[in-house]
Amino acid sequence: MTILDDYKRFLNSQPEEERVFETIELQHPSLSQVFRFVRDPKQLTAKDENEIDQIYEPIDFISDNSKISDDLDQLASFNLPDVENILDNEMDRIDVGDQNKSTITYRIYLSTNLNEIAEGPFIYDLESIAQSKGVFTIQSGIPRLNTRETGQTYNFTDFPMLRAL
Repeated sequence: MTILDDYKRFLNSQPEEERVFETIELQHPSLSQVFRFVRDPKQLTAKDENEIDQIYEPIDFISDNSKISDDLDQLASFNLPDVENILDNEMDRIDVGDQNKSTITYRIYLSTNLNEIAEGPFIYDLESIAQSKGVFTIQSGIPRLNTRETGQTYNFTDFPMLRAL
C-alpha cells in the first residue's frame, strides 16, 4: 500500500493505534535557524519531501487552513504559543525593507509511516504576524498570483478568442 492509501484508510476508519502529525516549518534567510514544529507533546523525526530527516519540536499550535475564496486565493492561519518571545525576537532580525518572503511549510505525517508525507507540503507566503500575551499568530497565503499585474492588456483585437461565441 502507498502512503496515500494508508492515509485514505486512516481518514475513513480512524483506527485508535494510528494518528496524524501536523507539522509546520517557518523559514527566512535572516532567521538564525529554520523553525520546525509538530503539534504533539513529543519531538518528531520524519523525512521531508527531499528524503532528509528533519526534527520537529513539540508545540501546541492551532492551524486553520479552511479559507479558500472564489478568486483561487488560499489563506491559512497558525497560532503558536510563544511565552518566551523567541519567535518574536527572531522576526526582529528581518529588516523592514527585506524583499525575501518568509514562508510557512505545512505537512501532515501518518504515525505508521514517517518516511513519507501523507499530505503536503503546502508552502504559504507569510503575510502578517501578530503577537499578544504569549501567542504568536501567523497569517499566510499561497502566492497571490491573481493580484499581481503582468502589464499585459487583453483585448479582442489582439486576442480574438476572448469573444463570446
